[in-house]
Amino acid sequence: FRDTRIMIKEALDNVTVDDDEKEGVIFELIAVHNFSYNAVAKEIGMTYSQVRYVYNQVSARVVDYLKKQGISSLEELL
Repeated sequence: FRDTRIMIKEALDNVTVDDDEKEGVIFELIAVHNFSYNAVAKEIGMTYSQVRYVYNQVSARVVDYLKKQGISSLEELL
């Protein structure tokens, strides 16, 4: 699991916008810690739709990054 977290951290560092750390927080809470969109939205002060949109955008970029590293899906890591 530690190696997985390192790879996800590396992917997030390469695909998230530097001045928007919420992207990484949203991705980690949902993908790694199994929070719901509603729980994340409430926690960070965004709407459900905003959280879902950001998560989908970030996860698509993470998957694309990982594919370039030879990993075909997030499920392989999680």
